[in-house]
Amino acid sequence: MAVPIFALLLLVVSLVFPLGQAFAEPVGSAVRVVQGATLERAGQAVTLRAGQSVESGDVITTDRRGQVQLLFNDQTRIAVGPNSLLTVDDIRFRQTGKARKFAVSAVAGGFRFLSGTSARSAYAINTPTATMGIRGTAFDFVVRESKGTDLVIFSGLVNMCGKGGCLAVTGGCDAVSLDPRGNFARIEQKKDKRNLLHDGFYFVTEQQRLRPDFRTKVRSCGRDVIEKRVSKAGDRTAPPKQNTGPAPH
Repeated sequence: MAVPIFALLLLVVSLVFPLGQAFAEPVGSAVRVVQGATLERAGQAVTLRAGQSVESGDVITTDRRGQVQLLFNDQTRIAVGPNSLLTVDDIRFRQTGKARKFAVSAVAGGFRFLSGTSARSAYAINTPTATMGIRGTAFDFVVRESKGTDLVIFSGLVNMCGKGGCLAVTGGCDAVSLDPRGNFARIEQKKDKRNLLHDGFYFVTEQQRLRPDFRTKVRSCGRDVIEKRVSKAGDRTAPPKQNTGPAPH
């Protein structure tokens, strides 16, 4: 008996593409990349390039000089700093272009998050020690692996939850630390806040390296708190070369 052509096509697609990946749609793209950065998809890792699409399930990793700026379909923006790892867990968009689900996991490193046009209920940002819900927000956070999650907010509100409960963090420049046991600590003294922001909050002190639409009002923290430390000649604070070329085919 002859096999219908359509059935043959379905068989070929199922063999070539992993289950659930055949018709995966991009949920955003990398609009600026500083090497080194990699993207892992379906178990295969490639060098991430500017212009490359991002899909649910992707894992983005940077080395000590890497940086990635991600623009999603609903205008949500995430900047990934050096020595960082981000998983795009599950992002689904409605026909209106707004997300009905926007879930990502920041496993390690420093990040900036600027919410887009989707409803606040769609967003879920997870770290090994915290879960964050947002309300029209711009904030930076650092995941220190076994040491917890630190956050500084510039506008809006983050409902930050750990093992011990939840805390509403509202800005400008409200800074909070959450340890692995679920204990919150507000960072209020200028000296303590300055030390915190210069320890992993890459985009606060290096905001000029971001595209203008990834910048926010970090001056709400005060010039004396966020002022960039003077670097010595020959050190590693010189801006790395950016790769803004098109993605490879």
